[in-house]
Amino acid sequence: MKKYLYHLAIVLFIYLCLRSFFFWGADETDNHQTKTRSGLILYTDYGTGLQYIKAGPFGGIIPRLNAKGEHLCIKK
Repeated sequence: MKKYLYHLAIVLFIYLCLRSFFFWGADETDNHQTKTRSGLILYTDYGTGLQYIKAGPFGGIIPRLNAKGEHLCIKK
């Protein structure tokens, strides 16, 4: 069991290093040029196409707005 956990820890460490190096899992809220993560989580309601942003583990979700102040929708 100890050997299994040791191998699992190594695989997880390698995965996290590769994810950070190749910037896997980045979304629109992250800076792709400097490879900096925003800490925001982007949610999309696939029924309506409306998008929401969550900041931090204890925060609620807020609507994502466009430049005009309207709720951002990915459906046309």
